Amino acid sequence: MHRTWNVKVGILYFNRWEDGGMSPVFTINDSLGKLGVARDFEDYHMAKHVADHVGGEIEEVGSE
Repeated sequence: MHRTWNVKVGILYFNRWEDGGMSPVFTINDSLGKLGVARDFEDYHMAKHVADHVGGEIEEVGSE
Protein backbone atom coordinates (compact mmCIF):
# COMPACT_ATOMS: atom_id res chain seq x y z
CA MET A 1 0.00 0.00 0.00
CA HIS A 2 1.33 3.45 -1.00
CA ARG A 3 0.17 6.41 1.09
CA THR A 4 0.85 10.16 0.84
CA TRP A 5 0.28 13.12 3.15
CA ASN A 6 -0.02 16.90 2.96
CA VAL A 7 0.83 19.38 5.69
CA LYS A 8 -2.04 21.75 6.44
CA VAL A 9 -2.08 24.94 8.52
CA GLY A 10 -5.65 26.23 8.70
CA ILE A 11 -6.69 26.67 5.06
CA LEU A 12 -3.08 26.71 3.84
CA TYR A 13 -1.17 23.74 2.45
CA PHE A 14 2.62 23.49 2.57
CA ASN A 15 4.31 23.75 -0.82
CA ARG A 16 8.09 24.19 -0.31
CA TRP A 17 10.85 25.96 1.61
CA GLU A 18 12.58 29.13 0.36
CA ASP A 19 15.48 31.24 1.67
CA GLY A 20 17.61 28.20 2.43
CA GLY A 21 14.88 26.47 4.38
CA MET A 22 13.96 29.49 6.49
CA SER A 23 10.67 30.52 4.86
CA PRO A 24 7.81 28.10 4.22
CA VAL A 25 5.71 28.70 1.11
CA PHE A 26 2.03 27.73 1.23
CA THR A 27 -0.84 27.47 -1.23
CA ILE A 28 -4.52 28.13 -0.55
CA ASN A 29 -7.03 25.57 -1.79
CA ASP A 30 -9.43 28.26 -3.04
CA SER A 31 -9.98 27.15 -6.63
CA LEU A 32 -10.05 23.99 -8.72
CA GLY A 33 -6.60 22.49 -9.12
CA LYS A 34 -4.82 24.64 -6.53
CA LEU A 35 -4.34 21.73 -4.15
CA GLY A 36 -2.35 20.00 -6.89
CA VAL A 37 0.65 22.26 -6.19
CA ALA A 38 0.77 21.34 -2.50
CA ARG A 39 3.61 18.99 -1.67
CA ASP A 40 2.70 15.34 -1.28
CA PHE A 41 4.96 13.60 1.22
CA GLU A 42 5.57 9.90 0.71
CA ASP A 43 7.33 9.67 4.09
CA TYR A 44 5.01 10.16 7.08
CA HIS A 45 7.91 11.11 9.36
CA MET A 46 9.07 13.88 7.00
CA ALA A 47 5.51 15.24 6.82
CA LYS A 48 5.34 15.16 10.64
CA HIS A 49 8.70 16.95 10.87
CA VAL A 50 7.51 19.76 8.57
CA ALA A 51 4.14 19.97 10.36
CA ASP A 52 5.91 20.38 13.70
CA HIS A 53 8.05 23.21 12.30
CA VAL A 54 5.20 25.17 10.75
CA GLY A 55 2.57 24.48 13.42
CA GLY A 56 0.44 22.37 11.12
CA GLU A 57 -1.25 19.02 10.97
CA ILE A 58 -0.90 16.06 8.65
CA GLU A 59 -3.68 15.15 6.25
CA GLU A 60 -3.65 11.83 4.40
CA VAL A 61 -4.36 12.46 0.72
CA GLY A 62 -3.55 9.27 -1.09
CA SER A 63 -3.72 5.58 -0.57
CA GLU A 64 -3.36 2.76 -3.10
